Amino acid sequence: MIDLPILSIDVEGAPVEYLLDQVLTSTDASIINTISSFRELHGKFPSAMEILDELLDSTKLKKTQLYDRLNRLANRGFVLVKLLPRPRRYQVTTDTIKEGVHNWVQEQTTSLEGLTNELLSIQNFLKRMDTSKLTAAIADKLSIKYP
Repeated sequence: MIDLPILSIDVEGAPVEYLLDQVLTSTDASIINTISSFRELHGKFPSAMEILDELLDSTKLKKTQLYDRLNRLANRGFVLVKLLPRPRRYQVTTDTIKEGVHNWVQEQTTSLEGLTNELLSIQNFLKRMDTSKLTAAIADKLSIKYP
């Protein structure tokens, strides 16, 4: 069984709990744990309604909220959705977790590249800035006489 929230090993100096908070919400982790434990207990992967029934005690998710979260987890790669036969079945394996983590790392890398570009633009702007013009503009806004 995958018991994500209580992993206590370090990954490159960062506790897994901290990394998990960056990747998944506690509700997401509960959904993933529920899918995994349901498979162990019942020998099949659960449908959304079975997941919702299992989560009744621990979360107050409505059906639409669960579908939204399952869709997001599937889009990120943490959960695999089997459309047929009906009803849809949701699967979690080490491969789906691996894919989800890989996709998350890619998202963070892309985000950091965007931030780096913005910071370089700001840095270039600051290097070219004429401080006397900025000082005069601020003084004018504050109604201070500037020579």
